[in-house]
Amino acid sequence: MFKKQFTIQSNHQLKSSDRRRLRTQLKDCFPSLSEEEWENILPPKAGEIIVLKLSNKAIVYCLQGNHENSSNSSADIGKFGQPIFVFVPEEGEGEGGGWFPTVYTLWKAPHLLPCFETNSQVSRFLLGAADLMLPGVYPPEDDVEFTNVQYGQRRSVVVRGNPMPFAVGVCCCSSVDIQKHGRKGKALKLVHYYGDNIWSLGDRSKPQGFSLEQIDPIRPMNNNDELHTCSAQVDEIVQSSSQLAIQDHNNNNNAEEEEEEKNVAEQSTSHHDDSQVDMDALLDRCFLQAAKCLIQDRHLPMEASKLFNDFILPSRPTNTTVIDWKKSSYKKLGAFMKSLSKRKLCKLKEGKGQLQVITINRNHPDYLSFIPYENSNNNNNNNRETQETVSSNSTTSSIPHITEMWKPHQHMKHFLEYLQKDENALYSREDVRNAVQQYGREKGLWMDAERITLDEVLKDALFKGNTKGLTEEIPSTMNWKEMEQILLSRMQPFHVLFKPGEEEPIVRKGAVKPVRIVIEDRQGGRKHVTRIQGIETFGIEPEDFAQKAQIAFACASSVHSLPGKQHAMEVQCQGNVANDVCKWLQKFGIPCGRIEIEDKQKNKK
Repeated sequence: MFKKQFTIQSNHQLKSSDRRRLRTQLKDCFPSLSEEEWENILPPKAGEIIVLKLSNKAIVYCLQGNHENSSNSSADIGKFGQPIFVFVPEEGEGEGGGWFPTVYTLWKAPHLLPCFETNSQVSRFLLGAADLMLPGVYPPEDDVEFTNVQYGQRRSVVVRGNPMPFAVGVCCCSSVDIQKHGRKGKALKLVHYYGDNIWSLGDRSKPQGFSLEQIDPIRPMNNNDELHTCSAQVDEIVQSSSQLAIQDHNNNNNAEEEEEEKNVAEQSTSHHDDSQVDMDALLDRCFLQAAKCLIQDRHLPMEASKLFNDFILPSRPTNTTVIDWKKSSYKKLGAFMKSLSKRKLCKLKEGKGQLQVITINRNHPDYLSFIPYENSNNNNNNNRETQETVSSNSTTSSIPHITEMWKPHQHMKHFLEYLQKDENALYSREDVRNAVQQYGREKGLWMDAERITLDEVLKDALFKGNTKGLTEEIPSTMNWKEMEQILLSRMQPFHVLFKPGEEEPIVRKGAVKPVRIVIEDRQGGRKHVTRIQGIETFGIEPEDFAQKAQIAFACASSVHSLPGKQHAMEVQCQGNVANDVCKWLQKFGIPCGRIEIEDKQKNKK
């Protein structure tokens, strides 16, 4: 995040009361440290805390004037002192509220965060701002199966043989994901690393074995300490890293860097082994690409073979391998289509030895979260109508989408263990409904189509610790729809924002709050103002919205901070334009049910 140059928009010194509040907040976020360690990282009185607000919306906290034990002079420290913590609003919904220690802080307390251990060769790519891939991670000796990894968890990165962390980021997977996908894909989204512009704000010190090109071990390595992945998995790391480096180069005219990046890309291509391609994942991507960009509902129903040849096959990513059924777990088209139907991505009808695709589930989370990619493999015989379909669906896919999710409460543990589901994962309403139905079916608890018998596990999940509102004894049977509602009411609500152009969704705590449109009088009722609040929830930047609203409604507009709410903004438009704003918000993908209009005019006509 901090590889690109940023500007410091403002800086100020924290007051004593704010400093105590900051210390308390950080201790809550990082409870593993002792009081003595906090004295070393953030002394209560010595030095000054300087707060820097950056152009990329991050906030950096620097400790100034407390470097008696440092080998560097105060002139080497930097204008604002040593960066100790960074607050990143984009990552603020996970555990810890967006707080990340800098590498300077991690060197004082390496155990501050759980860590991923990687190889010295892999560190070269991370120092180029690439994310950490799972094939490049050593399994911990005490957790070979990666059972303690949580999605959204903050972790540091170390090189095996060197205890000092050199990067910090957010987990992009959970233990369930790792076991399900066989340790493939992205492990950690990097936020800050040694050598970036946050590090450059400080004294630019470095521990033993550190260089801007690579992190080396400082203790002898065993012969068995080679990277545990096969060559194809290492290629995945190289390929991902080189692609990110090439993207960053588009904004850099350095000819030497361009040559180096091309060499990395060529190396990754030459080492690529088609036999190791995840064919199942490729088939899923091709289907979702076709469903989102080529297939319209009026094209259905359609024979599965025709759908595959005319739509799925041309949707392969550019320059990708051919689709080889022998390298997939399905082995044939029919099994693949039935798998899609079982996952409720589409509905099939079988008759006379042929499969027909009846409908595609365009409300499925996989469909909604999939971001189409550009490819040049489309069939040359596609007509103008199909091209218009692509354009139309591309416009639709550019709209942010929000999905409501829930996190299980502690008393659902045994219920989820029986179903072999992760108690730390997030679940949609449909997931909860399917879990209830599956449990009842496997336990033989269904009485009829509507009611289900409650065993001890279900009673715990529904009522344990929350019998205060019951006027009668815990029932022995219940309507399964009512059971679904009770489970959801006891779970912690979340909402997941899928923004076009971003690989990872944004996970936020709490239920989805509606957009508020407030109309107020000004100058004794002679003028009015329309205030729009909460559009950030739906992935809309207030500044961008204000600029477009100024043109669309021919009115003055401005952006202001909401009092008492950190990082919450509102857009103010001159005049009563509430109805226009409501219609306009729907074009941004916000349904009417998510919009509230409040009229505070004193003299209504």
